[in-house]
Amino acid sequence: MFFFTLLLLPFSISGQTDYILNPACLNEFNEIYSCVRNQSLFQYFESSPRDDSALNHEISEELQYVLACSGPLHCPISQIFRSFLYQKKCILDYYNENLEACAGMYVVLDVWRRCGTGDVDDDFFELDEKCAVVEFLNHSTCDNKDASRFLLFTNLVRSFYESGIRYGPEIKHYIEKISISF
Repeated sequence: MFFFTLLLLPFSISGQTDYILNPACLNEFNEIYSCVRNQSLFQYFESSPRDDSALNHEISEELQYVLACSGPLHCPISQIFRSFLYQKKCILDYYNENLEACAGMYVVLDVWRRCGTGDVDDDFFELDEKCAVVEFLNHSTCDNKDASRFLLFTNLVRSFYESGIRYGPEIKHYIEKISISF
């Protein structure tokens, strides 16, 4: 659950209560939303992560479809939102291609919890990399080359989270208006 909470937390942060939406941007958000074929897949962004390869691949394929379907966007905020979807797809694909075979998502989450140097529930934390590599190798079937992939994966998630903190409050207003269930 922690992994997907990190991916969604930026959209749950709210800075303003009164916000005027740009109608052209709202139309673009509606265009993106209309491309979602299987809304039930998006509920898995809110619930616990799955050690389910088929589901992970299905979510990735759905994101790919939404990205391809949504067409050209002109509003900066809808472009940023689409880039968030793309980043989610890239993070999921990177995990599927580089770590899934040797480390279930629960291993990754456990390492983050054990080796995080901050409060992992309030903010994305810094990772004690030495601890992370040792714990990752001890609790997975991965080898040394996979440890660097794990650290890269962690940095990808952290980067996405930090971008979300910056842009999430503005995007949130549009998501709420069109009722995307992220």
